[in-house]
Amino acid sequence: MEIYNEYWEQALEILKSQLSELIFDTWIKGLVPVSMTNDAFILETEFTFIKEVVEDKYIETIERAISFVNGRRPINVKIVLSSDDISEITEDYREEIKPYKNNVLRMENGLMPRYTFENFIVGKNNQMAHAAAVAVSQNPGSSYNPLFLYGGVGLGKTHLMHAIGNEVYKNNPKVKLLYVSCETFTNELISAIRNKNNNGPEKFRQKYRELDVLLIDDIQFISDKIGTQEEFFFTFNDLWEKGKQIVITSDRHPSNIQNLTDRLVSRLASGMTIDISSPDLETRVAILQEKAENQGINIDIEVLNYIAESVKSNVREMEGVLTTVIAYSKLTSNPNEITLDLAMTALKDKIGSSKPEITIEYIQNTVAGYYNFTLEDLCSKKKTKDLALARQIAMYLCRKLLNETLVSIGNSFGGKDHSTVMHAVETVGKKIDESIEFGTTISDIEKIITGK
Repeated sequence: MEIYNEYWEQALEILKSQLSELIFDTWIKGLVPVSMTNDAFILETEFTFIKEVVEDKYIETIERAISFVNGRRPINVKIVLSSDDISEITEDYREEIKPYKNNVLRMENGLMPRYTFENFIVGKNNQMAHAAAVAVSQNPGSSYNPLFLYGGVGLGKTHLMHAIGNEVYKNNPKVKLLYVSCETFTNELISAIRNKNNNGPEKFRQKYRELDVLLIDDIQFISDKIGTQEEFFFTFNDLWEKGKQIVITSDRHPSNIQNLTDRLVSRLASGMTIDISSPDLETRVAILQEKAENQGINIDIEVLNYIAESVKSNVREMEGVLTTVIAYSKLTSNPNEITLDLAMTALKDKIGSSKPEITIEYIQNTVAGYYNFTLEDLCSKKKTKDLALARQIAMYLCRKLLNETLVSIGNSFGGKDHSTVMHAVETVGKKIDESIEFGTTISDIEKIITGK
């Protein structure tokens, strides 16, 4: 990934937390980074009116975010049109970029060095996953192969995967190791097939099947891609038979990934499969403390508690909230005096004080109300068509938004069996894939629940 893409991804996290959802989606989200020098950051848009509005209203906000990512070094942000000649625009900014020394980027093997076991906070929610990851890093190919980590967004799956890779690489710099997203794997395969006259498929297979360690992220995106599934199946078999280590992450258990071939599901679940759930309050506070300390910043425990209690299910979102508070303090006051009042001011548009806690019961009541049923109806044994669908939707949203276990969800719906919950999750997921209208309905209910 290019340096400016890395910078922009981090800047977007800051901007997303500082601007309203409407402003962010309308004016910021569509901007595309195209170039960066030591003094200038170039963003591109197709539309003249977007360029004019951003330059008039949001350019300074963007510059502050980019500067924060750039180690608080000032940088000029330029908005250009797709039709513009970028070489002319950057004529005054020829100096080669010198990235901020603490802004760690990717290595050629795809690893991000900042993700290590040392800075991974271990809690009850991820103890087993951490222990298995350490074991794999110390003896790749022998312990837990494949290692399959699954759970909701922002819970540390990718961190552990990079930590494994970094530890293996540290112990053996000559190791043939590659971290890759499932999307990248798929795109490379498509490109290889298109270049079959230049031995594209053979080069693709050679690249992946000569590895000692393959780390592949978000395998759920292989769903419905039969050709990619077949190629990955044979790649998997080839590496596994040679005793090479395979580590895979997903947002769900292999058996819950829709439209996977049975033989691939069997392969994915053949090693150690571990669920990473949402961290408890103590672990969330510890994560925030570690992140603040890494930046040399002291923050009162009451501020960390406020953030940890406000963002419960997604570590990445919680860290983004902390970044917002730190950035706000640097721009408005002494960064060493981050008070609870300052944090609440910085987050007033992001964390609503009256926003209810999202629990299984809250989701049940919301879905029941949406379909004119009661909580008792959802938890009953009644099986009318409309009630059964509402019950399945509620189960699906409990799994998606809370990452609760199937057993826990089943117990909350009148003692339903875990297989019933699994069937509900799969059924709703399939309906979403098959019907845009149904998917919109689920999205609307989800927005009501989350308030987003």
